[in-house]
Amino acid sequence: MIHHLFTDGSYNPHLNISSVGGYLLDDNKELIFDFSEKLLERDLLKYHELAALKCGLQKCLNYDIQHLVCYSDDISLRNLNYLEVLNKHPIDPIKKSLIKDIIELRQQFPLIE
Repeated sequence: MIHHLFTDGSYNPHLNISSVGGYLLDDNKELIFDFSEKLLERDLLKYHELAALKCGLQKCLNYDIQHLVCYSDDISLRNLNYLEVLNKHPIDPIKKSLIKDIIELRQQFPLIE
């Protein structure tokens, strides 16, 4: 069975707050779970899209998922293989840590897109 993870993050620069959310559907478009959370770690505020994907993947670990398709409106997350390449270049250490966590999380699923 294919599962579909949809994630999104938002940032309000005027209030300097971020939040993440998402949901998981099965092949029959049945809702498995949803989530929405305020980002409490100040360092993650500008990386809300990556934080949303990480949070969603962490929640997926509680389910027996063999094939996971991830959706995000952030173009930098459209290709998960790109994250592996990006992780090898000098980038902000907080962003690099998030990318490393996502790469490790995605290895928990037999097939991920």
